[in-house]
Amino acid sequence: MQGQITDVEEDLREIRQKLHLSELGIANTEKDLQRVREGYQRLEERLALKRMEDEQFRDEKDILELEMNDSAIKRGAGEERKSVLESGVSALQEALTLKRLELGEMREMVTSSKVRVAALLEKRESACRAESRCVELIRELHERLAGCTADLVKGTSESAGIGREIVQNEEALKALMFRQAGADTAFAGIRERYEIEGAAVQEEEGNLRSLRAACEEARRNCSDQGLKLSEMTMKLEHLENAVMERFRLQMADIVPMYAGVAWDEAVKKRRQGELQRFIDEMGEVNLMAIDEYRQLEERFNFLSTQRDDLEESLQALQQAIQRINRTTRKRFLETFQLVNAKFTELFPRLFCGGSAELRLTDENDLLETGIDIVVQPPGKKLQNVTLLSGGEKALTAVALIFSIFLIKPSPFCLLDEVDAPLDDANIGRFNEIVREMSAVSQFIVITHNKTTMGVADTLFGVTMEEPGVSKLVSVKMN
Repeated sequence: MQGQITDVEEDLREIRQKLHLSELGIANTEKDLQRVREGYQRLEERLALKRMEDEQFRDEKDILELEMNDSAIKRGAGEERKSVLESGVSALQEALTLKRLELGEMREMVTSSKVRVAALLEKRESACRAESRCVELIRELHERLAGCTADLVKGTSESAGIGREIVQNEEALKALMFRQAGADTAFAGIRERYEIEGAAVQEEEGNLRSLRAACEEARRNCSDQGLKLSEMTMKLEHLENAVMERFRLQMADIVPMYAGVAWDEAVKKRRQGELQRFIDEMGEVNLMAIDEYRQLEERFNFLSTQRDDLEESLQALQQAIQRINRTTRKRFLETFQLVNAKFTELFPRLFCGGSAELRLTDENDLLETGIDIVVQPPGKKLQNVTLLSGGEKALTAVALIFSIFLIKPSPFCLLDEVDAPLDDANIGRFNEIVREMSAVSQFIVITHNKTTMGVADTLFGVTMEEPGVSKLVSVKMN
């Protein structure tokens, strides 16, 4: 049966190749026809402009009409041949679908058998490992029993030695108790002398505490006087610094001048007010104005240079953004057109008919535009993709993803439960597309569908023989 399926697939591949060649021939013929029509249009324009070459243009027109007739005849023949080949391909596809269903059932049986064999082998390995652990545990218990016996013999001998040591220690204890009685008598005499001398020491400590209190009082008085002296010294230094900064005079020069002068507080306050008013009327003199002007000028020149650099950088950045936008628009439009073309080709294959296209929401602004997916499944009217069923949405998404892969394939592609909403017929077409795309990319499919499992090269499953312990099982399909 596998050989028949292979022969049918080979025949189908040859028919598809011939059909493709026929389509190429028709396309070339249509291109030739288009070129002929364009030449005819140019000749008509030249005829309107140059009436003096009427006769020559008529001859060329007759020749072109003959070529157009030949092209139309060739095109009709190609279309007839194409229809015949398409009917043959349809019949072969139906036969191939039946064979594939049978092959899928057989593969499913083989897969389930391999899974059961793998599970049995794993149980056998688990039993062998458990037996090995039991043997190792018995060996360890024998070793521990031998060690305990040796420890028991050793403890018996040590117990005998300890008994002899107890007898010797009792004799030594009696000697020590006799010596302790003599030591207690001597200790009583020493304690009596200690109490007499302790009373004398306490009396001396009372006298010493009185002297320490008097010394501490004198030390506090000395510290207070030192703080007052430091405070007066600091005030004097502050006063000298204030006089020097404000009046540029030394205190040593001022004190002799006013030492014998009578002090009148009211007169001095009034004179101070007059002098302060004169100073306020004069105003402050900014001696640092020239340096400040120079610093501000240098800062102004520096900031002007920075502003010019920023304006140049901003202009260069705007030019770069414009270049990037132009390149982005161009590449986006080229990629969108290629993906749209592949999408319109791939959608009818997955749906066995119908049409689909991608549309830009704002063709004038390619950088901000959105993309609408408009599809028309077989037997339904043209509608937005959001109005489709779950399976139709899944197939439409697969068609779009594979269209992008055909433009720029990726080394890996992960599909997670994509075939869940599909029925058996749609899963067959989905698996066929995946099998074709696996020539350029490696597909990792997460699925619970047996048909999809049957076309995989390698299966990986997770099982839990023991609660809480997961195990990975792999099966390589032939």
